[in-house]
Amino acid sequence: MRTMKIQLRDIDLNRDQTPLDVVIRADSEGIAICPKGYGDACSCKGGGMPVFLQLYDGQLMLSVWSDINKEDPTHDISLEGAKES
Repeated sequence: MRTMKIQLRDIDLNRDQTPLDVVIRADSEGIAICPKGYGDACSCKGGGMPVFLQLYDGQLMLSVWSDINKEDPTHDISLEGAKES
């Protein structure tokens, strides 16, 4: 597994400029995006991944947990329409 840490900065210059720490974990099963202070229902505090990119059933899929109280993703988005073909 590969891990990368970044800080996101708000691009709206009129807003608070406190950056958000984000950890990105990647392996052959997918890419997890883990912003500090955000999570999912099944992970321990500080270890959640509200965004996950994976290849599933031959399709590139983006799964999002926009509600920390729900175990299953609230959105599963096929990116096949974005395929360059």
